[in-house]
Amino acid sequence: LRAIPTLLLWGDQDKVVPCATIADLNRLLPHAQTEMISGAGHLPYEESPAEFNRCVLRWLTSQTSRVPANKEPALPEPVVKDPAVQEKVR
Repeated sequence: LRAIPTLLLWGDQDKVVPCATIADLNRLLPHAQTEMISGAGHLPYEESPAEFNRCVLRWLTSQTSRVPANKEPALPEPVVKDPAVQEKVR
């Protein structure tokens, strides 16, 4: 988990999970980027959807630029135990 790029979106008025938690998460997730949404509480995607979407799109765009153009990210093989379903998945 420590190597996975992560976006932490936080409302600066969050009363459920205090902003002080960010420091601990940043230590545990060294590849995390934190975005604070001014005026939002615990549900920034509902309270400030336009700003939330801007933050997510900006972060996603920065992450896709890190993948080499000639290399698609590898997808794991699906885990299917039923042989009849396995044939349909492949």
